[in-house]
Amino acid sequence: GDYLAILPLNPIQIVQRVFRRFNLSTNTHIEIHSTTNTFFPTGHPVSAFDILSSYVELSQLISKKQIETLASLCKDQNEQIKLSNLNGDLYQTEILDKRLSILDILELYPSCELSFSQYLRMLPSLRIRQYSISSSPLWNSESVTITFDVIDAPAISGHGQYYGVASNYLSHLKIGDHLSCCVRASNVAFHLPNDTKVPVIMIAAGTGIAPFRGFIQERAAQLVCGRDIGPTILYYGCRTEYDCLYLNELNKWSKLGAVQIKIAYSRQSNENKKYVQHLIWDDRNEIAQLYHQGARFYICGSARKLAASVKTCFIKIIAHDQQCDDDKAAKLLEEISNDRYNVDVFA
Repeated sequence: GDYLAILPLNPIQIVQRVFRRFNLSTNTHIEIHSTTNTFFPTGHPVSAFDILSSYVELSQLISKKQIETLASLCKDQNEQIKLSNLNGDLYQTEILDKRLSILDILELYPSCELSFSQYLRMLPSLRIRQYSISSSPLWNSESVTITFDVIDAPAISGHGQYYGVASNYLSHLKIGDHLSCCVRASNVAFHLPNDTKVPVIMIAAGTGIAPFRGFIQERAAQLVCGRDIGPTILYYGCRTEYDCLYLNELNKWSKLGAVQIKIAYSRQSNENKKYVQHLIWDDRNEIAQLYHQGARFYICGSARKLAASVKTCFIKIIAHDQQCDDDKAAKLLEEISNDRYNVDVFA
């Protein structure tokens, strides 16, 4: 249930775009001076390539204040007006929804005369990325695995290609490479209960299966060692069987008796789409029974899609079980959220 925190490097494709925009060569060296504390190395020549690769966020969404600054630097009046207009009602649809960065705007509005030093001042420091550990120490106390989706696709904005910073960095690592990382604890409640007989219900979609692979691996190891384990159920949402991660392992652990696997395929056929909340609702009586037996519930996946839909479904199940309205059911769900309904979500 814990995380592996990783400090990545920016994709070389994005770094090269910066060099082209500012007419710099890849062997350019710069010297940074600052009168205040800064995360940059100061007072001596450093490689501009290293700075752009290792120190700054190049894909960070541009802020309204930064749009205002760039608009004031546009020499073309039409570009200045268009850019200024993005600072109002259009900011959500044209900037946030399209995930435009400062670099994107500079390429779309070439008359903006922003210097390289001004550009660096506008960039935040490169931040770590957290990935749920998808293995159990009972499997190997000296190794961890993580599960990630490599993001390399046409940008939503229609402007070039979008590269996930950490996922592309990880996908290009080779055996023997070193990386900067550490283990970080998750929410104290997002771990398996100490009592192995407590029922566990896990709900995930896509790479949200990561922590639950570790959970199931742990319970399988406990079972092999002769421990009694309670009912363990995984509800897993995928588009098709091709997208079902760790399917062979899940089937093996299912045959062992360590877990029940219930998969919802949303695009497997031309039939109506089926998501995990549909499976959960179908099993509402069993889930209510496990709840009364002290079951703990874990959800991992998209905050906007999975977590919201599953929460709505659980409110309906509680209302059905307790014969109450949705408002009362929502309050009951809130009461158990501290220790029995645990959510780990991403944007």
